[in-house]
Amino acid sequence: MWRQVEKGIGQATITLIDPGAYEPMVRDTLDNADVERAGSERQAVVDACVSEVLSGTPVAYLPYAIFRQVPWSDEHSLTSLARFTPEGILHELGGKLQHAIVFAARAHAVFDVSSAAGMFRTTDAFRSQRAARLILPEVLATTRHFDVENRPATELLNSAINAIAESFSDAFDAAEEISDKPLVVESDTRLRRDSGCRHLSWLGARDA
Repeated sequence: MWRQVEKGIGQATITLIDPGAYEPMVRDTLDNADVERAGSERQAVVDACVSEVLSGTPVAYLPYAIFRQVPWSDEHSLTSLARFTPEGILHELGGKLQHAIVFAARAHAVFDVSSAAGMFRTTDAFRSQRAARLILPEVLATTRHFDVENRPATELLNSAINAIAESFSDAFDAAEEISDKPLVVESDTRLRRDSGCRHLSWLGARDA
C-alpha cells in the first residue's frame, strides 16, 4: 500500500507561491500614483505583489512570448495580449488575491515537466526556440489534475495551452502526440477517497 502512496506523491507537483516575498521590492518602488489609484498604501502594496506573482508565470504576456519564438505567427490572431497581462489575468480570475495565487501555482505546475529539469524557471520554456522545442511538446502532452477550486483559472490555462499548440504544432517533430483534449482538469478528489488507496496514483499537480 505504501508503494501506491509514494507513486501518487511522485506524480504530484507542489508549488509554493508567496506574494509577501515581493513586498520589500514593491515598497521601494511604490509611488503616489500607485497609492492614489489603489485607494490606500496597503492596497497598493497588495496590488503590486499580485502583479508580480502573475508576471512571473509562464503564461504572462503569452502572445508576445509566442511571437518571439515563432515570429511568423500572427500574435493578434492567437489571443488577446490584454487578456494575458497581470491585470487581464486577475480580471478573468475574479480579482482576488487567492485566485491569483491559485492560478500562479497551477500555471507553474503545468510547465513543470521533466524536460525542463535543467531550467531555473518555468518561464524558460520561452527563453529560446531550442528551449521551446524541448519543453513545450511535453507540456502539450501532459494532463494536469487539480482539485475543484477555481474554474476560471482552469479555463484560462486551457486557453493558453490551446494558443501555444496552434502556434508551435507545425514546428514540433512530435506534433501528432499533442493532445486534442483539455490538459488542465478540475476533479473533486474527495469523491475518489471513498474508493480507497487504489486511486492514489491518480494524483496530478496540486495547488499549494
